[in-house]
Amino acid sequence: MMYRLIGCMSLLLLSSAQAESPAEKTDANKPSADVSTPFKAKLRFHEDLYPSLRWQDESAWQPPKSHLYVGLWNSSYAPTSWLNLSTWNIPWIARMPSVDARVAIWQNRKWAVGSSLGLIHINMANLANLVPEEETEETPSSSAENEAPITFQVIPFSLYGSYRLGERFVLSMTLRHYTIAMNAETSDSELSFQGGLATDNTHVRLQLGVALSSKWSVWLISNQLLYQGARGYTYSKIDIEGGGTVEVYFKARSDMLNFADANAQGFRLVRRGKRSLLSLGLDKGKVPLYSLGFVPDRSFTLPYLSWGLQF
Repeated sequence: MMYRLIGCMSLLLLSSAQAESPAEKTDANKPSADVSTPFKAKLRFHEDLYPSLRWQDESAWQPPKSHLYVGLWNSSYAPTSWLNLSTWNIPWIARMPSVDARVAIWQNRKWAVGSSLGLIHINMANLANLVPEEETEETPSSSAENEAPITFQVIPFSLYGSYRLGERFVLSMTLRHYTIAMNAETSDSELSFQGGLATDNTHVRLQLGVALSSKWSVWLISNQLLYQGARGYTYSKIDIEGGGTVEVYFKARSDMLNFADANAQGFRLVRRGKRSLLSLGLDKGKVPLYSLGFVPDRSFTLPYLSWGLQF
């Protein structure tokens, strides 16, 4: 009789604990189940994850369908539960388009794997137009026809993976690769020139998220540079008086920017409310520059601030 009574009490306590679990509560931050995924599997990771840990900046958590975020630096929208589209806000002021597509590759209750691919296009002529030039007789204003067009493309690629260590803990790893390319070309009656310069960098990033409450979480971050190099090329075509042309092509690659000891540590303090999302943090060491990934050969401290509204 005593064993039956203990068994009944244990079942009641277990049922009560499950009912009070934050992952099972009806929460404004909890997305509804959505099975519209091309992978023929119900996405569970974003449903079971603790509310304050639902932050995609440092994990593979994927926003639910129709999730809209408008922030200081970037904005995003999720047309489906497995696809999230985002853009950087400030570059649009200088007519520099940017886009990033993030896809949930595979998820279950414990694991989540995803990837993203983006593009930022920078035209230096658009930046020059933001600063008005004084036109004088000695130095007439330059026209776009006489200037060599210089463009930059930043192509970030990331592969994410997250694992739930427990109800309030999530461990993530991110592999990031950035390609930053510059191109310039010009031509006239006697000379045509085309050149390019690019740098590649690859990082591995470890993140540990700890939920302090249903709204607050803290993230410990460690970033290690795996490779950073530069490459370039030039092509020139010169017309010679009297007939004939001379073509010169040069190509080179260097890993002199590959700093083997380039690592950095940091943290993020995140508050996820019903509508607002605030994150504060600090990075110290040989920190990769935000949205570029490039690592300078010197240690410094870089503050982090992000705020936005989610709907």
